[in-house]
Amino acid sequence: MSLRWEKNRHNLPGDIRTFVFDDFIHPLDSINVATNVTENDVHLVTQFDANQLARLDVQWQKDHTIFHASMNRIFGVTKEKVSANYRNTSYEFDSFVSGTKWEGGNEQRIYLPDWTPMLTSKGFTGMIEHWISVIEQGKQDSYLIDRNLKTHYLCEHICQKIEAMKQ
Repeated sequence: MSLRWEKNRHNLPGDIRTFVFDDFIHPLDSINVATNVTENDVHLVTQFDANQLARLDVQWQKDHTIFHASMNRIFGVTKEKVSANYRNTSYEFDSFVSGTKWEGGNEQRIYLPDWTPMLTSKGFTGMIEHWISVIEQGKQDSYLIDRNLKTHYLCEHICQKIEAMKQ
């Protein structure tokens, strides 16, 4: 029913393009895995601090699912939170180390196994292994290429829209 990826930084407002392409692209791309969003689908909300982009929220709906990517770079601490909600079942993950599942009125805590390397918990090990397999095979799945390009085009649209809103 909904997927929300929230990535926050402490005391790091920045210029629009750096904010979007160097940092915000990660939560945006993560929720764009499930859909092919276009620039006409998105709703943007921004906040500025001393003329620098401080917060960006991008939201859209496809069919019956709501997608939301959020970044606040003047947050009290650096952290990420992911929420996935299905009919009567919800998950929430905190900085990729622990989470909670709610189902049937019951709460279940979810934890990474002890001594899980940070690169594994953040997904980098899987990305590196995938990239090595792409190099070994000499090809990349066209679906992934298409999705990655669409996310970059969407980021460009977001930058242009924020610049226009700012004027």
